[in-house]
Amino acid sequence: MDYYKVMIQLKDLTKEKERKLKKFLELHPNIINYSNSWGSWEIEFETEIENYKKLTELINNVRNEFSDIIKKIEFVLIYEELKATNDFLDYMHY
Repeated sequence: MDYYKVMIQLKDLTKEKERKLKKFLELHPNIINYSNSWGSWEIEFETEIENYKKLTELINNVRNEFSDIIKKIEFVLIYEELKATNDFLDYMHY
């Protein structure tokens, strides 16, 4: 399984369209969580999915379902997630 973070820039958003998008993200079996975001990306979600091909299918599905409000989608592969501990700053060499 691969783990990705997907960032979405929106356009022409209404409360109803936002509600439908969030409901889609909540119900999708491969989406672990989503959140509103600051900066360039209004929504981010994390997905654990079989492979890159399945990720592109998911992204295309989101694009097709919400083409009227999606301006841009980007994603990154997460290959290591660090757990913050008391010695985290030592680990980061601060």
